[in-house]
Amino acid sequence: MAGGSFDTSTKPLAALELTLSEIQGMSGPSANVQTTGTNQNTSNGGGIIGCAPEPFGGERSISKAFLHRFETWANLNAEQSVFKDQFRKCTLFLTYIIGPDVDDWVFAHTDKASQNRTDPQLWRALRTAFKEAFTDTGEKVTSLSKLENHKMIGGDVDKYITGFNQLLPLARFSANDAGVINMFQQGLQGNLLRQCIMHKSKDLVTLKDWQDEARAKQLAYWDAQQATGTLSSTKQQFY
Repeated sequence: MAGGSFDTSTKPLAALELTLSEIQGMSGPSANVQTTGTNQNTSNGGGIIGCAPEPFGGERSISKAFLHRFETWANLNAEQSVFKDQFRKCTLFLTYIIGPDVDDWVFAHTDKASQNRTDPQLWRALRTAFKEAFTDTGEKVTSLSKLENHKMIGGDVDKYITGFNQLLPLARFSANDAGVINMFQQGLQGNLLRQCIMHKSKDLVTLKDWQDEARAKQLAYWDAQQATGTLSSTKQQFY
């Protein structure tokens, strides 16, 4: 890299292999690292474990998952020197960002990392820059639409609650926000909602109160069916 220019003729696979070779050189022989995209076992020096992330090519819809997988992999190998050293960790991260849509960004941040290799906040800064550059700006809108249309299917109240809670932060809501309980109520199966309102076991104030009550009412219904010998092998809806 001279005067800010880069040789872009290197193939993506070669870049990945170079990174793994570097890892091999800093530790000793043996052990394997598995890359999720190819399931290729490559000697890495006996220390790196777990699955490396698949290369990221700029697709905003998977940027969050890519960052999460890299950080999970790094946390799993936190005692390895390549992850302890901020500069080497950043350099390794950048080798997994490959393609014509991201090359310029990678080149710029490779330069920046090289110029600040002793900065103790180097990884934090790169992480922030990645999120700013590749955040899926449509995620909030998409998640809100999914949340508003999320419905309880049959009697599976657990699946409904799990899905609702997962979509909530993606749509930039918290459990305490106004309107959240109403959205939860709208997605409940009708008869179950009526039972929660008409025969509530306590004052239902928080989202958790409503979710606990819905679970309790559905469980009571299953218990009644089991006692009368009418319980199906599948989760049935209330009434």
